[in-house]
Amino acid sequence: AQDGTPGYTYLWNTVPPQATSTATNLSEGTYQVTVTDNSCVPSGPELVVNGDFSQGNTGFSSGNTYCNTPACISPGFYSVGTNSNVYHPAFWVVGDHTSGSGNFMIVDGGSVPVNVWCQTINVTPNTDYNFSSWVATLYPDNPAELQFTINGVPIGNQYVAPTAVGQWEQFYSSWNSGGATTATICIANLSTVVMGNDFGIDDISFRACSKTCSQTASFTITGPPALTLNITASPSSVCMGENSLLQSNVSGGIPPFSFSWSNGNINGSQTVSPTTTTIYTLDVTDANNCVISENVTVTVNPLPLVNLGPDVAICAGNTAILDAGAGFVSYLWNTGATTQTITVSTVGPYWVTVTDANGCGNNDTLIVTANPLPMVNLGPDVAICAGDNTVLDAGAGFVSYLWSTGATTQTISISSAGTYSVTVTDANGCENNDALIVSVNPLPIVNLGPDVAICAGNSTVLDAGAGLVSYSWSTGAATQTITVSTAGTYSVTVTDANGCENNDALIVSVNPLPVVNLGPDVAICAGNTAVLDAGAGFVSNSWNTGATTQTISVLAAGTYSATVIDINGCQGSDNINITVNTLPLVNVGPDQSICQGNQLTLDAGTGFNGYNWNTGASTQTLNVSTAGTYSVIVTDSNGCQNTDQLEVTVNANPTVNLGNDTVLCGYSPLILNAGNATSYQWQDGSSTPDFAVTQSGTYSVTISNIYNCTASDQITIIVHPVPL
Repeated sequence: AQDGTPGYTYLWNTVPPQATSTATNLSEGTYQVTVTDNSCVPSGPELVVNGDFSQGNTGFSSGNTYCNTPACISPGFYSVGTNSNVYHPAFWVVGDHTSGSGNFMIVDGGSVPVNVWCQTINVTPNTDYNFSSWVATLYPDNPAELQFTINGVPIGNQYVAPTAVGQWEQFYSSWNSGGATTATICIANLSTVVMGNDFGIDDISFRACSKTCSQTASFTITGPPALTLNITASPSSVCMGENSLLQSNVSGGIPPFSFSWSNGNINGSQTVSPTTTTIYTLDVTDANNCVISENVTVTVNPLPLVNLGPDVAICAGNTAILDAGAGFVSYLWNTGATTQTITVSTVGPYWVTVTDANGCGNNDTLIVTANPLPMVNLGPDVAICAGDNTVLDAGAGFVSYLWSTGATTQTISISSAGTYSVTVTDANGCENNDALIVSVNPLPIVNLGPDVAICAGNSTVLDAGAGLVSYSWSTGAATQTITVSTAGTYSVTVTDANGCENNDALIVSVNPLPVVNLGPDVAICAGNTAVLDAGAGFVSNSWNTGATTQTISVLAAGTYSATVIDINGCQGSDNINITVNTLPLVNVGPDQSICQGNQLTLDAGTGFNGYNWNTGASTQTLNVSTAGTYSVIVTDSNGCQNTDQLEVTVNANPTVNLGNDTVLCGYSPLILNAGNATSYQWQDGSSTPDFAVTQSGTYSVTISNIYNCTASDQITIIVHPVPL
């Protein structure tokens, strides 16, 4: 066809109808072909939603990732905008297809094929539609390779975007819906080049249309009898590796005939050895170039798969079952057996031939060898002591171990009596076993008793008990008993006749002796007592005086001791020397009397450390002038005190009054009277109560009373002679 709009469709009236530009397998007769070009006049509304992207990123799906910020695009991303350069600084400045300022889809191709735009549209069955889209390249390298599809079927050829950047180019194709009610339209980018592969899409359109331009032509074919061909395969079914003879029988047509088999052979017959079921096609061409084709199938049956497996190594004394597999018609072993399986126990090669339902046979061989059993020896029976364990060792170099305890290790640690066995497996998978008996001897009984407390300075005997073979104390001693006197934990390990050991320990605590302190030696003054105190908190007290109280009072000189016992039963003692000092000797003399107006000096004596008079004075001597009792306490260098006192009496002085001075006339004597007294002493030594004065002068008298107190007086007398 030519002229019109390329993209022609053809419809032949052959049976069945043919829709290609060339009809084949035509026999004699009249044939007609109708050719319709690709022009399709739109007759319906636009069905694509947002095909010009004026509404932004909506109405479609994309396998790429959407972004809408400046410079956000990278391979596998797309955006919707008015300027491609905004979204990738390497893209050229390209505007949309319609106005140059509207939206379009901006795509940066990725490294995998992907549908960059898809939309599903409802369609009417058996209706023609026009599809178109505008495409522009945004970067000069590696233009995108696009494939437009509807319902997964390509429409048109693969489309390469324009090489010129910014040049909008339209892709156009028509499509008939057939029986479809929906059309999923996709634009796929098949390019996987990351550098370049950048493009824009705009103004996507899908509308119903009418195809109106078509032409019909007819022609007639005449010729000789029809060319016929018959092919046979003998046999038509073979086993893998067998041959089949292909023969042809040609009739009709005009000789000579040429032969062309699908395997390249050009003879009328051939022998083939296919490895798989094969269809052989023979084209026969006569002298008029009439061609007839015929097929024949040679079925290749695979050989039965028989696999005895790898060579087998059995363990000495064991057997192996050789299995040729199920589903065969017959079996034949080199032993003469005809069963599927045989049991063997001797070394050597074994093979089997099997035949399947197709009569195909195959065989396999293996070699059976025998491995010696592994050597395992747990040793003689073992006796252990209670609480101890023993390690049973099955030996190294085995692949696996299985003990009667369930353990799977080379060694196990045993602490209880019983029979223990192990099965070992070597690298050949061979097993062997051994067993031994473990007996448990009881531990010797050792009991040091409860913890012990002793008093400081005492000791205690620790006894581990008799009848044991050896003793080992924590002190290093090896005897049955030890004597200890210091605090600590003492342990002993004993060994019995079975070599079993046991131990015990106790704690020896040493309680300190009670501290009793009667204090330093004491000196007391005669007549005083000293209180001796052994201290509080003791269970008992015992003095050498026989007292059992905490304190005693003593007043005699001597050595006093106290023994106390505390709550631990420990004793402590102390003693003290008591010295009794004599009291100081103080003597202020006998009672004294003084005359009124006189004073008396009282003397307590020398050599004392202190004096204390009842007047408050603290001197050795005391002057007194008033009557009363005077006492003094003196303290000597030992702090001992003594006291003495006396009575002081103050006697009244006698009274004497010779009168006033007197002037006498004449020579008559004047008698001076000194009053009542016990003694008198006049100026002239006379001692009478009266004294006769006859001449002028001063006269005095001193009198004494019974207390020897004195009083004096004097008088001056002037005697004038009597005038003559």
